[in-house]
Amino acid sequence: FASYAIGKLIRFNDRVQQAGGRLALCELTPTIEEVLDIMSLRKRFAPHASNVRIERLEHYWMLTCRLK
Repeated sequence: FASYAIGKLIRFNDRVQQAGGRLALCELTPTIEEVLDIMSLRKRFAPHASNVRIERLEHYWMLTCRLK
């Protein structure tokens, strides 16, 4: 994760929360989990998600999941 990517992820998460949503990070590698822990970022994102589904629609991708 480059610092640029982390900044983009944080800004995207902020926009999702402003719209009343929650961003869940799923299937993270141990290295990415460690980076998030070191930077104290894990608490900014929804902690757990299940039933993750990604669909390709006509003009965009849609990700749905159940948050715990």
